[in-house]
Amino acid sequence: MSTFQYKPLSAENREIRLIKIQPGSDNASPALWHQKVLDFLNINPVVRVYCTLIHVSLNDDIDFISLSYTWGDARKTKPVEIDSELFHVGENLEAALLNLQQGDRSVIIWADAICINQADDFEKSWQVQLMWDIYHKSKKVIVWLGQASDDSDLAMDKLNTAGKIVIRSGLQHLRFRGLQNVLAGIPSSDRKTRAMEKELVGKVEVGPEHDADTTFPFYSIRSLLGRPYWSRTWVLQEIAAARHVEFACGNRSIPIEVLNAALNLRAVHYTYLLRRLRKDPTATKWESLIASTPLDYRPYKNIEFWQMTEKQNLLSLMAELCLANTTEPHWYYATDHRDRIFALLSLVADADELGIRPDYSKSCIDVYTDFAKAFLNRKDLSILRFAVDTGSRDRIAGLPSWVADWTHLRRSPLRQEKMPHFSSCGGTEARCEVGNEYTLRIEGIRVDVIRDIGGPLKRNTVESIADLIRQFGVLAGSRGGLARYSDNQIQDAIVRTLIADMESIPSATWRRATSEYVEAAGEIIQAVGNGTQNISKRATRLQHRMCYLSYHAGRRLFITEKGYLGLGSPSLQGGDLVVIFSGGEMPFAMRKRHAGGFHLIEECYVHGIMDGQLFEEPEKTKTEIFEIE
Repeated sequence: MSTFQYKPLSAENREIRLIKIQPGSDNASPALWHQKVLDFLNINPVVRVYCTLIHVSLNDDIDFISLSYTWGDARKTKPVEIDSELFHVGENLEAALLNLQQGDRSVIIWADAICINQADDFEKSWQVQLMWDIYHKSKKVIVWLGQASDDSDLAMDKLNTAGKIVIRSGLQHLRFRGLQNVLAGIPSSDRKTRAMEKELVGKVEVGPEHDADTTFPFYSIRSLLGRPYWSRTWVLQEIAAARHVEFACGNRSIPIEVLNAALNLRAVHYTYLLRRLRKDPTATKWESLIASTPLDYRPYKNIEFWQMTEKQNLLSLMAELCLANTTEPHWYYATDHRDRIFALLSLVADADELGIRPDYSKSCIDVYTDFAKAFLNRKDLSILRFAVDTGSRDRIAGLPSWVADWTHLRRSPLRQEKMPHFSSCGGTEARCEVGNEYTLRIEGIRVDVIRDIGGPLKRNTVESIADLIRQFGVLAGSRGGLARYSDNQIQDAIVRTLIADMESIPSATWRRATSEYVEAAGEIIQAVGNGTQNISKRATRLQHRMCYLSYHAGRRLFITEKGYLGLGSPSLQGGDLVVIFSGGEMPFAMRKRHAGGFHLIEECYVHGIMDGQLFEEPEKTKTEIFEIE
């Protein structure tokens, strides 16, 4: 047990604590084999780091280093000595402190696990609000990736060498969002950059892991870039606020500028390799391995924040970082689920407007509910798009159905961030309030009741969509079928519903599906369903753009009592109600609760009502107040 007692800080003076690591000595730093023997024998480990804590004000001119790292397993700790008292820290932090320790002088650093009293929610709440200033004021931020393992020395050395080559060539100006275009196959905007990319890619050598000529050894770099650090939510702020950043792993280190350049070259080589293999599938063993392994974008994303020039809004950033994508490892984590919001507040432009502040005295349910309330109080219903009923038992118990569970977002909204908006509410204004603490009272209209539901959409293949249409044809032919659409509207309704009326275009953006796209998509689906490959050149050109079908994997088509065709949640059941909320962009499915009120399921696409058609005759539109628990 730690016996250390914190002395209080002054919030008024913006005080923080700093760690003064004492110089290393033979007594303080036993041999590594000695430590391992003690651990194996379950003998109390030796203290290897001696520190003192000092109080300073951020208003003063102070010289210190900030540490960015992961806490690791809270059950695995090591003792350090602070002000002559024992203090237990995570194994990874102790290793970082040892790495920073100097033999002939003391080192002053800031590390949250020690410098903030983690047992004091009040102190933690206001100290967290200072973290941007702490990282910005430090002379350097050291990113500690962990101790050397899995050939990390080789990976660090190779990245260091490649990055310096790139810097001399000027390619490091590429950033993550520009890089996304490269990865999507969109060429660089200017001829000079394209020529430079091609020349550099030509210098990349692909080969065995330990071959001296191999530019990016596959396994060691994949292991390094797959370490837990890259998926920690807090590191985004820590890197963004920093003036100078250095990445350290074991006894190797790389400045962020050099690592950024190396990662850019690695990604550009990756996409050039994919393009080449599309034309000529002949590849070496190592080229095939590289091409078949998706890039993890998180290291690029982290560095993008260091290059950030303007802030985005909180909801879009949370969606980007919290959504679990089953085809690409995009997800970010936080040990304390409240930090999924708190860790991003300094990175966004609208935190003050929303009135959100870190408050660790509140439960996770209250933090997430207050976040949703902040939008609804502004009559902004966009927050409801993330209230997804996955049917999972992992959802936080007691969280209202209209509040997003940011710990387990498993599916993107139907309309994603860069897609055009719908206007199913016909331009009406939102009318809602949170009645008691957890009940949302919201105005809307009843559209219809869901009658029949199809099987879940599968991923990626047009064949699976054609099979689903054949199954759904049976449902559509029963009990009145798709009565809302004429015979010549049926194919249009089916195709637009399958893709939620969205079409990707070569500039990596989206638009509402054009008639040409819908006709070509229908032709492809019909051809596959009929077992023929005889499709027009136009359809062939558009076939690769039907990738949006895979975004709806797991969702289900449905038919309502009145004959509307829709696309919605895997959790849908017959008898669920489809509604449009006043001021809402998309229709929603809801389910009646036995105890009264409704349970919100998820937004849905319903063909024929997405542009306010039901509100064209206001006198026929009857609104009511729904109570959602």
